[in-house]
Amino acid sequence: MFPVYVWVNGLVELAVVDTAAEVTLVSELVEAQLPEEVLKHVYMRTAGRALQMNGSIVGPVTIQLGEREGICSPY
Repeated sequence: MFPVYVWVNGLVELAVVDTAAEVTLVSELVEAQLPEEVLKHVYMRTAGRALQMNGSIVGPVTIQLGEREGICSPY
């Protein structure tokens, strides 16, 4: 994992890139600034512990890292 600046729908954010991650997480502050509607509320549970994180599925979202840009779709 390493920190980099990324653009999410034009918003500049400091991100931590984890190439083995199966989901992309953003803070509630970033989510509140995204113009997309929340498609679904989800609950993510950790492996081996009784911990839970509340989340939302939004999209599609445009993400730019350096000169590379892509559209991430929730489905």
